[in-house]
Amino acid sequence: MYKWMFFALLCPVMLLAQQPSQVLRGQVLDAVTGRPLEGATVLLRPGSLGGVANEGGRFRIAQVPVGRYEVEVAFLGYETLVQSEVPVESGREQVLQFQLSPTSAALEEVVVMANRSSAPMLMPLSAKTITIDQVRRFPASYYDPGRLAAAYAGVVNTNDQANGLSIRGQSPNNMAWQLEGIQILNPNHTPNAGTFADRTTLNSGGVNMLSAQLLDNSRLYTGAFAADQGNALSGVLDMGLRPGNNEQHEFTAQAGLIGLDITAEGPFAQNSKASFLVNYRYSTVGLLTLAGIDFGEEAINFQDLAFHLVFPGRRGGRLTLFGMGGMSSNRFEGQGDPALRETDKDLFAIDYESAMGIAGATYRRPVGQRGAFHLAAGVSVIDQRRSSFSLVDSLNLRLPDLYLEDDNQLSLLSGHAYFRQGLGASAYAQLGVSVRRFGLQSPAPERGGIPAQTETILAPYFSFNGDIGARLSYQLGLHVPAYAEADAIFAEPRLSLSYQLSKRWSLSAAYGRHSQMANPYYNLEEWAQPARAAHWGLGANWAMREGLSFQAELFYHTLFDAPVLENGFGLFVSFTEPDAWNWLPTALPAVSAEGRQFGLELSLEQYLSKGYYYLANLTLYDAAYRLEGEERYRDSRYNGQFISNLTVGKEWQKAKSESVTRTIGLNLRLNYLGGFREQPIRADFSQEVGYTVFDFSAGYTEKLSNFFRSDLRFYLKKSKPKYSTTLALDIQNLTNQENQAYRYYDILKQEVSERFQLSLIPILTYRVSF
Repeated sequence: MYKWMFFALLCPVMLLAQQPSQVLRGQVLDAVTGRPLEGATVLLRPGSLGGVANEGGRFRIAQVPVGRYEVEVAFLGYETLVQSEVPVESGREQVLQFQLSPTSAALEEVVVMANRSSAPMLMPLSAKTITIDQVRRFPASYYDPGRLAAAYAGVVNTNDQANGLSIRGQSPNNMAWQLEGIQILNPNHTPNAGTFADRTTLNSGGVNMLSAQLLDNSRLYTGAFAADQGNALSGVLDMGLRPGNNEQHEFTAQAGLIGLDITAEGPFAQNSKASFLVNYRYSTVGLLTLAGIDFGEEAINFQDLAFHLVFPGRRGGRLTLFGMGGMSSNRFEGQGDPALRETDKDLFAIDYESAMGIAGATYRRPVGQRGAFHLAAGVSVIDQRRSSFSLVDSLNLRLPDLYLEDDNQLSLLSGHAYFRQGLGASAYAQLGVSVRRFGLQSPAPERGGIPAQTETILAPYFSFNGDIGARLSYQLGLHVPAYAEADAIFAEPRLSLSYQLSKRWSLSAAYGRHSQMANPYYNLEEWAQPARAAHWGLGANWAMREGLSFQAELFYHTLFDAPVLENGFGLFVSFTEPDAWNWLPTALPAVSAEGRQFGLELSLEQYLSKGYYYLANLTLYDAAYRLEGEERYRDSRYNGQFISNLTVGKEWQKAKSESVTRTIGLNLRLNYLGGFREQPIRADFSQEVGYTVFDFSAGYTEKLSNFFRSDLRFYLKKSKPKYSTTLALDIQNLTNQENQAYRYYDILKQEVSERFQLSLIPILTYRVSF
């Protein structure tokens, strides 16, 4: 009798112990030096769980029930950091790193309100953090931070088939991709996706080669960059790699329409603090295509392999090694049967292949009591080939060989080193240098290909950051890029100010000069001079309550010294075009162009708290350009004039049984923006030569219809004691809206026709972590 009573009393305890929970651990560091902050407190909300950092700055909170939390990190003399939207899943430990900034107001409570990121922003304006949790939660992101960036103010995805980003009305070519703080070449599969005539682009593609299983948070900068950023005119997307778990081995597998992902991570050996993280992905569409299943017009295939190795050193140092390789192909067979041809594309067979690789390393260590040294270096290479031939011998085509066949290799050696020294209570200085060496080779110059060329950019810089009193913060910097082959050196000042009106209101202002090397595809007889820009910004931030913020920003950007090119049908400006291969420039006239973009961005964001979140923003802007000697501005290619986004989501979490917790999520995104602009098509001449000819002298006078798209994401998560699963369904273009992509002259129909963006696409994904 007594033993049964004892067992009955013990059962609730046993059941409670089986409820899904996980370890939340990490490290708290000084943001300036990287030194651990012993004694920092870490608290979870809701609830009363917490921990204290040890002498290595490390903390550990065990038995955290699965769910979402706000994490508050505090240390005397530093700003208190509140990070929202931290998920805890049973399948893998949640490992975080927090960087706290010193403050001169040591006796006051200074709280960084409504902050999603665990690392401080160097610039208060035009900077956004994209978390991997958002990538997995926001609808139709394809698990790609590039696509998710278009949910923020001022950013537009230029085509549904790719992740090209037009920032504040500029061309996608004007932005830069970075990985672990160094610039890289286009990190996307099928970089011809969504382009006119399937030509290669510099900065976009169908799918990011770096799987979301490998990525950490990303930073998007859309104007007035900090002094350490360079070679970009519109924006910078800096992707981070997460370290693997250095205490236990974990595995993740994901299968969906995008691809089959397998990820492994863990310590190199028992009691080792070094960790590895490796991921392999193969296109699911490619597998089904090999099985004989037809997906329509094109056969698309890709695969990639990536790794990240982390080796902690003595005295707070750390060495990392990372690398990635990816291959993709896109094949279109055309129609040999005349009765089955619907558009002029059916008259051609197109074969496209692309291979890309990245290898790099970073090293950092504290120096003295207030200093830190950081070094990063890497190389990225792209080899891409495209061939096309007509299925009809009698076609009256006058295209040069280069138009039908591309074969080129791009390379980039990139490095960045800096020394940072703390000065006083909250000030620090940073002195650094970045180097970039671009190369372009085309094996077929005798057929009109581009001659081999290089451009080397050496850019020393310095910045000084600090506070004046308890309310005013500033950053003063100078970036000095030297373009070796172009024989040009610029002094680019950078300035940022932030004033704390009250605990919840702040004002910010920023200014910066920037430059970017000429598009390598445009180089003809000599390397064109870099285009330049000046950015002004003025903003206000209202932390309405913890987790809810409102932002307003006025921006004014000018572009100048932009190359103008002649292609035989008129002049066009380099910074207006996303794809140089379309227009086949033949000369560099002795004129330049200037542009301007100005507008207002309004954003309201509620971070995921109490089961719901939303992100709403509106951008009103104008983007225009003019040739040297002209008085009036012309509309630019991406002058849609307005961008509006609404993303809203809700989560329901319930304990299904004593050992299973179920979470259901429903997310909706609405996107409505002004249509882009095109040059008019010369139909008579297009009919004569057999391909689309634009009237470049007219400018972008033809406006496409406004764009509307709705996306839905539903997911079901199940957390069990030893593993977790997620079943997700994305529906892109829920209402099957027909949005115009571009117009062209159809030589089969002998009329101007239009192509549309993607129709309704369901994407089912299943993920398991253990």
